[in-house]
Formats: sequence, C-alpha cells, structure tokens
Amino acid sequence: MKKINISTGGFKSHTALEIIDKMVENNIHNIELSGGKYDPLFEKNILSFYKIANLTFHNYFPPPEKSFVLNLASSDTEITKKSINHVVKAIDLSSSLGIKQYSIHAGFRIDPKVSELGKTVSSRKSLIPLEESKNIFYKNLYKISNYAKNKNINLYIENNVVTKTNFNAFGENPFLLASQDDLEEFVNVKPSCVKLLIDVAHLKVSANTLTFNPALTLKKLKKNISAYHLSDNEGLQDTNDKINSNSWFWEYLNKNADFFTIEVYKESIQSLKDQYKLVDNYLFGRN
Repeated sequence: MKKINISTGGFKSHTALEIIDKMVENNIHNIELSGGKYDPLFEKNILSFYKIANLTFHNYFPPPEKSFVLNLASSDTEITKKSINHVVKAIDLSSSLGIKQYSIHAGFRIDPKVSELGKTVSSRKSLIPLEESKNIFYKNLYKISNYAKNKNINLYIENNVVTKTNFNAFGENPFLLASQDDLEEFVNVKPSCVKLLIDVAHLKVSANTLTFNPALTLKKLKKNISAYHLSDNEGLQDTNDKINSNSWFWEYLNKNADFFTIEVYKESIQSLKDQYKLVDNYLFGRN
C-alpha cells in the first residue's frame, strides 16, 4: 500500500511530540515531521511514539536549539558544516528508529537569514556563481548520500520555489533545482541512490516566475519522481493552501511513487483528515 503522510510543518509553535500526540489521538498515524519548536527531550521521548506512528523526517528536523538555514550549496564553510552535521544527525536518528526515508531541500546560491525564509530575500546578499554553487551542492550531496546509503536510508531531494519578488530582487534565480532545466539536469547527474521529491506547489510558483509549464514538467519527469509534497496556491507564493478535486496536478502524478505528503497549513486536524481521504481516493480509489 502506497504511503500518504501528513506534514507537521503547519504547527510551528508546537513541539513535534505535541503534534504527534494530537494526530495519533485523532487516528492519524502517517506523519512527516517538519520544523516546529526545539525540544531538548525529543530524542529521549520519541522512543515512546515511533512504535505507534509511521514517522519520517523532513529537511530542518529535528530543529536545533540555535536556528540556522540549512544550505548544502553554501560557500560559507561554517554553514556547510552545520548543514552536513544536521543531515548526518537526522540520518542517524532515522536509522536508530528504523525510519527508511529522509528528505531535504536542494541548495541556495545565497545564505538567507532564518527570518527571510518564505519571504523576499535581501538583494544585498551576493549570489554565489551558478556553477560554483552547483559544484558545492553536488559534492555535498554525494557525501551525504553515501552516508545515507550506508545507513540504509533513502535520501530524497526536494525542488526549491522561486517567487517573482525573489527573482526580481537578484535579476536571476537565486535557488537551485527550481526550473525544469535544473530538474532534468538533476535526474541525470545525481547519485544513483538519491531520489527526486517534487513539491507541486513549489513547482507551480517557480513555473509562473520562470515561465515554463508545470504540468508538462510533471509529465516529462513522471518516471523519475519518487515522492511528492501536495498543497496548492495562486502561483505567486508558496502558501500551503488546501487541495481539492480540481487541483491541477492529479493526472500527472506518478502513482508508483514511494510516498505522498500532504503539506497543507493553517487547517484543523479534521480538515487534514479530509485532505488525506481526498488524496487516498484520487490516487488509489480506497475511499
């Protein structure tokens, strides 16, 4: 049975354990842990939860005590070190809990502040040259993918989102793996053990900014996509809106993907359960 997860990313003011407890109480057991409040007791207390919930970790999870922006394409050696250490820790923790999947975002050509995430990034920051940024990213990706492989963890890389405001601030795209060309290049040069995760909402915004057809991109890369994040928006910003029966992406999804994560924010637990039923029905006809 294909796995459908619900992301905790919309519950930023709560700890992961608080959200897991609430979701399990409401009969939600497939949970992708993303962000949230730092919890010094998380690693100790997670042992009481992972047996009653099917958990996976995403990107900046578990959140560290001192916040930073995870960037595997940074030219700043300290940020690179922190990023790799975070990924290694997440892989180790996943392995100890028997979790087989871990996903992270592709890198950036800038080092934004934590407060700038999801917003317009200051154009005062200088862009790392594109080829240099790619070289750093793929070098680090090969390093962490080998580590993940040795731990028997499947590593997934997610496409970035570029808004018109961020594109205009720099006069070009400051993020890796946002355009169709980037995605096509990625599937050809990535480590063989690394898989592609497509966030359809990121793709919609990036396509609007960079003027390509997101449906054609999904269709062209369908066999190369191993996981999805599902939410919707108006094409201008990644707002993590609810999906519905008319959402644009349904017919282009690879139903043989490893997992599908509902990444809808600002909704009640019951609303998220309804979103789960919608996805389950449209993909697999099980409701």
